[in-house]
Amino acid sequence: MKHLISRILWRGAWRVTAWSHWFSQSLTPMGKRVAAGAFLAAIFGINTELSMVYQVFSLLLSLFFLSVIAAFFTRVTLEGYRTLPAQVMVNKPFEYELRLRNPSGVLHKDVVIFETFPDPRPSLEQFMQARQEPEERRRNAYDRWVGYYRFVRLTEKNRGIRVAMISLEPLDPHGETRLRLRATATRRGGIHFSGLLVGRADPFGLFRRFTRCHLPGMVLAVPEVHPLPQRFRIPGGRKHLPGGITMAVHVGEQDEFFALRDYRTGDSPRAMYWPGLAKTGKPVVVERQEEFFTRHALVLDTLNHVPEAVFEDAVSLAASLAVGHDPLDALLDFMFVGLKSWQFTSGRGFGGSQRILEILAHTQPHGDQPFSRLANLVLSQAKRFSSIILVLIHWDRDRESLIHSLRAMGLPMRVFLIQDDQASPAAVAPPHKTWPGFHVLRSGTMGHGLQWS
Repeated sequence: MKHLISRILWRGAWRVTAWSHWFSQSLTPMGKRVAAGAFLAAIFGINTELSMVYQVFSLLLSLFFLSVIAAFFTRVTLEGYRTLPAQVMVNKPFEYELRLRNPSGVLHKDVVIFETFPDPRPSLEQFMQARQEPEERRRNAYDRWVGYYRFVRLTEKNRGIRVAMISLEPLDPHGETRLRLRATATRRGGIHFSGLLVGRADPFGLFRRFTRCHLPGMVLAVPEVHPLPQRFRIPGGRKHLPGGITMAVHVGEQDEFFALRDYRTGDSPRAMYWPGLAKTGKPVVVERQEEFFTRHALVLDTLNHVPEAVFEDAVSLAASLAVGHDPLDALLDFMFVGLKSWQFTSGRGFGGSQRILEILAHTQPHGDQPFSRLANLVLSQAKRFSSIILVLIHWDRDRESLIHSLRAMGLPMRVFLIQDDQASPAAVAPPHKTWPGFHVLRSGTMGHGLQWS
């Protein structure tokens, strides 16, 4: 029964939002005022014997229907070409180019353009699952039961972008125009464009008729990056790893190649450079050296059910740390657990932090996975790192135990715990006042800059 009621409410929200979307696009500002006037006239003029207001209703309704009929003779067809950036940042406005061409021999005036996207309305499964999200607990009982607020929130989240309506200047026959448009990504991940809605109002200026222009496109939205405090430094110095940079992510005991020299008595046959012997007739030996370099680990906690704002701030902090980590000759390993354990390396010889940003663009929370998976991944690799940076979204015994284990190894650490002001107190109090390098950040304060003591 509960599932049936949820389906009915979901279907109702689906239809209401469809009509609301059509109403906002198809009616011009004047058309909306006429529709509102007709509605009020219908209410106050319901008794035709007491009032003549019903005549206003009849007049406005007739005008509105004439506008709808006239709009069918105002078809506009344009050809479009869109140039999108490969990558944008969440909550940062970006610009892109839209080139429009009038293929007809008719002058087009008062044309408006809407960008269109794949249907962002949530499925029934997504609508039902979102009921368990922490954000729902903050709504009143009516909103939680009806779910319309949840439906609208999920629709905006799925769309993931804000683009305003575009009003065109008159477009000459077979003419072309280039527009610089501004948009803002509101979530991470791939944002897909499906095309354009090209419309023009009827002669009365009340109703628009649209034609579709198929114009697919995609832009990747990466997490918002904030500048790190000037005094922030990642702890830890250079550390030896057999095999040097080229073997940094592989298992083995090979040292880094240094030079060739003549054979000396006592040299191991394994060091013999046989191509040199064949070429010169003299035994030649390979000299190798061990390399020392700095290698940091950046660990993102994705293993808990937390408010969306907390997780997004954690991802943004991880992105800021990845982009802001120092030196060009250092390596940074990014580690997290999704459906499986992941580890990616950036730095000298492995590409820049851009790869980590692309990974973070698609990272999602997995509260159904045990934290022990992430702890085991970190502990198994800990001896290879100069230091470890942990970005946590929750605090409990398991996370405290991980930090105790890493501290016992003598590893320099920075720990950042993102907390929500309205969250219930943790079972274990965070020790940020007693442990050096432990920082508690409040969710929602990232936009004011990263500040910690």
